[in-house]
Amino acid sequence: MMRPSLQPCRKVHPIFQEGNQLNPSDLRSIVDTLRDSERSLQALKVSEWMSEQKVFDLIPEDFAARLNLTGNALGLEEAEKFFESIAENKQGSSVYATILSFYARSEKNLDKAEFIFLKTKELGFLCKPASFNHMMSLYIQLDKLQ
Repeated sequence: MMRPSLQPCRKVHPIFQEGNQLNPSDLRSIVDTLRDSERSLQALKVSEWMSEQKVFDLIPEDFAARLNLTGNALGLEEAEKFFESIAENKQGSSVYATILSFYARSEKNLDKAEFIFLKTKELGFLCKPASFNHMMSLYIQLDKLQ
C-alpha cells in the first residue's frame, strides 16, 4: 500500500509527465490546502516535488512555505538545514521571517533569533511588525525586557 505521505506527489507527477502545464498557483494552492488540513508532511512532499521537478521558477515565498512546513513536520534542526541550503537570491523577507518565528518560539535560541533579526534589518527586510513581535515575545518569555 502507498504511504499516505506520498500520495499527493503520485497524483501530480503523472499530470506533469504527460506534458500538461502545471499552473504555479494551482500547485501552491495544493500545498496550502494540505497545510490547512493539518497534513504538513504531505504538503512538504508536494513542495519538495515542486523544487525537484523545476516545474517553474520558485519565488522566496515558496521557500518560506517549505521552510515553515519543514519546521512543523520535521523540527527546527531540519528547518535550519533547509534554510542554509536556500540560495541567497531566494532568501527574501518571508524566508527570514519564517526562520525567525521558529527561533523565537524556543528560549534556547535567543542568540540565533537576534542574529537573524539583525541580518533581516541589514538586508532591509524589517518592513512588517511580525519580526518585531517575534522578538518582543521571546524577550518577554525570557524576562529580558529592558
